Amino acid sequence: MRHAARLCWICCLVWLAGCASPPSPPPEADKPEEEPRIPPPRVMVVITEKGADGQPVAEVAPVAMRQLLVRNIPVVDQAVIQDNREKIQSLLTGAGDAQGAAAIGMQFGAEVIIRGEAEVRRTATGIRGSNLNSYQGTVNLRAIHADDGGIMAGATATGTAIALDDVSGAARTLQSTGEQAIKQLLPAMLNGWRAVAERPGGALSLSAVLRADDAEDTIILPQPPPEHHPEVAALWRLTPQTGVQEEWMDPLTETLHTVILRSGWFRLVTRDDMAKIMAEHNIQLSDICDTTERAVEFGRIMSARKMLIGTVAKLGNTYQIVLRLVDVETGEIEKAGRAEARGTMDVLFRLTQLAAADMLQGYDHNAR
Repeated sequence: MRHAARLCWICCLVWLAGCASPPSPPPEADKPEEEPRIPPPRVMVVITEKGADGQPVAEVAPVAMRQLLVRNIPVVDQAVIQDNREKIQSLLTGAGDAQGAAAIGMQFGAEVIIRGEAEVRRTATGIRGSNLNSYQGTVNLRAIHADDGGIMAGATATGTAIALDDVSGAARTLQSTGEQAIKQLLPAMLNGWRAVAERPGGALSLSAVLRADDAEDTIILPQPPPEHHPEVAALWRLTPQTGVQEEWMDPLTETLHTVILRSGWFRLVTRDDMAKIMAEHNIQLSDICDTTERAVEFGRIMSARKMLIGTVAKLGNTYQIVLRLVDVETGEIEKAGRAEARGTMDVLFRLTQLAAADMLQGYDHNAR
């Protein structure tokens, strides 16, 4: 009887277990939305370094380049920097870090400039009767946004080393101290870069936008008809006006040259021919050409039928580019193009293309 009761009790437990509903699976956690990928900036490293004897050295810059490349951050080749060192230093010294960084950023395609100073000095000689010397180094770095010249991050480090001579002492001290400084700087620099890109109304620089390869932003230029016969035209260097730097004009003019050449509307006088003719007439490309009278004068010297001139200005946060196509024979402005937008320096390249498209819209010299 007791055995039967036990068996009945076990059967009841089995029955209850079978009837019980399995526990509901925990609700699936909401998957966080994948954040849009912000490409890192293209960085130029420009550091002034002095050894224990006060002579220029190059120890911190290579360390910075290695740390950038390890993090897959694109860089401006140091060979390019070395070849243009005098020009870069002149821009930074003459215009200051902010405006200088903006100018060299446009010319060399850098979006962030790591600017800094590093120096080392001997603090003791013949330590404890040996041939060893003691050295102390200081490295100051700052990351400058090339669009507006703003400082995104900064870092300072000091360090010491012991060596037999000034050369090895400077190398050891600056390499170790530079590594400390750059490791402090890079996280803050990348955070600053993301903050600029994510803020309301913020924008990546032009080269970052181009790397995103957004087809919707493609500018379509008006195309000439099949029977069109291109006339010879000369393109003069764009003229800076209020709020813009002289150094910005070369890369913008280069952009305009490419746009006009690809449009097929004109046969442009080559740079080599322009250089030869200007040398013969004692003319500099930096000479201002912002009036129809000057355009006619230069156009005749270049044996061109048309002269393309333009101005670049900034009022507040608004950039404006105005282009004019001048008939050299009549002195009349045949067409004009204009584009303007608020923002930082990166909009200037796009405005150059937009102004060219506006100028070429509806152009037909055969109808004149």
